[in-house]
Amino acid sequence: MGQDAIHTRDLPLGNRTKDSEIIRISLQEGRVVVTKDADFVETIVLKSQPWKLLLVSAGNITNSELESLFTANLDKIAKGFVEFDFINWIVQT
Repeated sequence: MGQDAIHTRDLPLGNRTKDSEIIRISLQEGRVVVTKDADFVETIVLKSQPWKLLLVSAGNITNSELESLFTANLDKIAKGFVEFDFINWIVQT
């Protein structure tokens, strides 16, 4: 959809990449961290890190359902990040 995205599996350590490295990349490259991991909430609130954070709470849904939700809501999410550094997206299924 025209977004420049990197998945952790594409990083040298893949899904074993430490949160601190993900935060470093986010700050250095101006990237939004998209995660279901609430550990990042503490760092965004206390240290304003990562650069921007999208916390996704979607319950038990398939990857294709999640992809469809992102497709349908990407414009709203992007507009939200114009004003906010942290979005807690609770998906109602």
